[in-house]
Amino acid sequence: MPERTTRQPFRLALRAKPTAPLQRHPDYNLLLNGDVVREVYSNMTGYVGTLPQPDGTGFNPGEAGISAYRAEIARINRDARKSISS
Repeated sequence: MPERTTRQPFRLALRAKPTAPLQRHPDYNLLLNGDVVREVYSNMTGYVGTLPQPDGTGFNPGEAGISAYRAEIARINRDARKSISS
């Protein structure tokens, strides 16, 4: 099995932050290649945050559940892999 020596130059991920004692929903750090770049936080109607795109722009999916953010991050990572491999 060949070793993977190249690292993907664009990879988004979410990591839950520690919560306050009365906080019902965790906030999340948005990681780009393992470094924290932004925050996705919860308010009364959903999560809010802007997701970076491979071209340097940002995408705001609006107030949505965390599963919508995870799905959008997966789509962005997939599109980034396709554009890098082409």
